[in-house]
Amino acid sequence: MSKAASLRINPVWTNYAQGLANTRYISNSIFPAIAVDESDTHGKIPVVSEENFELSESRRSPHGDTPKINGKPLKPPIEYGCDFDVLAYGIDFTERKGKVIDMYRHAAWVVTEKIRLRRELAIAQLVRNASLYTDSNTASPSVKWNTANGDPLADYDAAVSKILDNTGQDDNLHVVFGPQAWRSFKGNAKVRAALSDTQARVVTLDKAKELLETQNIHIGKAWYKDPITGVRHNIWADDVIVYCDHPPADVRTLYSHAFGFNVRVRGFDRDGPAMDQYKSEDGLVEYMRGYTWEDLVFHGSRLGYLIDGVN
Repeated sequence: MSKAASLRINPVWTNYAQGLANTRYISNSIFPAIAVDESDTHGKIPVVSEENFELSESRRSPHGDTPKINGKPLKPPIEYGCDFDVLAYGIDFTERKGKVIDMYRHAAWVVTEKIRLRRELAIAQLVRNASLYTDSNTASPSVKWNTANGDPLADYDAAVSKILDNTGQDDNLHVVFGPQAWRSFKGNAKVRAALSDTQARVVTLDKAKELLETQNIHIGKAWYKDPITGVRHNIWADDVIVYCDHPPADVRTLYSHAFGFNVRVRGFDRDGPAMDQYKSEDGLVEYMRGYTWEDLVFHGSRLGYLIDGVN
C-alpha cells in the first residue's frame, strides 16, 4: 500500500483548509507547485546551461557529413526529495463540550497557517541567500535606497541586464519587494522624479509596474514570531528579488526553464495541507492533523537576481 493510501485523509477538513489562504503569503508566486507521482518523490533535475546559446553550423552540403555538436560536461544536477511535514493540534474533551465545530475549525486554521508560514520562510531563506546565486547575480547597493542619492531604478536595470545576459529574456519579469524595500522604493526621490509631470508624485503599485515594465510585483508582508525570544521578524526584510516568469501551469514540468518550484506529491498538491483526525489512546484528546508532502527546488539562480539589503 502506498503512503498516501495508508493515510485516512478527511476530505471535508482538507477542503476547508484550502480556503484559509492568507494574502500575506507570496511563496506560491515565486515557487509555483508542480505535482509528481508518489513513485517520483525523489529525483534529479539537470541544471540549465548556456550551451543552447552557442552558435553552431547546421547547414549540410550535398553528400556531406551531418554537422555534429560535441556535448559538454553537465553540471551536477539538482536533487530533490519530497518529505512529510506533519503538525497536529490537540483538542481536550473539556474544550470540545458544547463547541465542537468551533474548536475543530480553530484547530484546522492554526495548523494550516503554521504550515504555510513554514513554507513561506523556507522559500524566502533560499531566494534571499546570496551564496546560492551564480554568475554574480547578486549585489548590495553601494548607495542605499533610503538616502538622498539612492537610485532603485538604476539598480533594477542592472539586475534586468544581468538576467538578459544569462537567459536571453527580460520580458514579463517578476519582482519581489520586502516591506522595508517597498517603502524605500516608494519614497525615493529619483523614483518619484521618474513619474510623468502630469501625475501626482505618489508611487502606487500600478505606477511601479509602469516604471519597472512588469505586471508582476509581489510585496512580502509575512512575519513570524520567535518561539523562544518572542521577537517578531519580517520574512522578506529589505531585499529585492527579480526573476524570470514561470512556464504556464499546463506545460510546466520539473525540467522547465524556471527560477524555482514547490514539488508536491499528488494528493498533497493543493495549497493547504491534507487534514485528518485521530484520538489519544485514552480518547480524552482529539487531534486535527495537517500533512504536506513536498520539497523546494531552487531550479535556476541564474534566472534571477538578488538586490541584497537596499537600506
